Amino acid sequence: MAIRAEAHLHIGRAKSGKEDCISLRKLPNYQVEYAGYVVLTKVTFAVQPSGLKRFRETGQKNVHAFVRGTLRDHSANQPPWYGTFGHMREAYYNPNVTSTFVDKATGDAVYSCDTAVLYGTKVYYV
Repeated sequence: MAIRAEAHLHIGRAKSGKEDCISLRKLPNYQVEYAGYVVLTKVTFAVQPSGLKRFRETGQKNVHAFVRGTLRDHSANQPPWYGTFGHMREAYYNPNVTSTFVDKATGDAVYSCDTAVLYGTKVYYV
């Protein structure tokens, strides 16, 4: 059975130096766990407009951007295939500058992809 999930960077954990700084919510029961890497397929990149608006109006950080998809793999540890992201592109989201996830190299908006790997504070996709 395929497990739908959504993941986002947990900024507090990342700043404290923890390796498992990705919050992973498994749907539909919203079971939350932390991971060092997550692999999702059939991916959509989602930014909730109301959360983005609230951030821009108040400056207060809130969780409003997610990478959603079918969970394929995750762990609190470094992935066994670490360093093999060369064939993937990198995406990022910065609510101060962008309204959606964007490709780091081109600046083009990214809304969906076949596979995404969240590792540490990075998002790679293909």
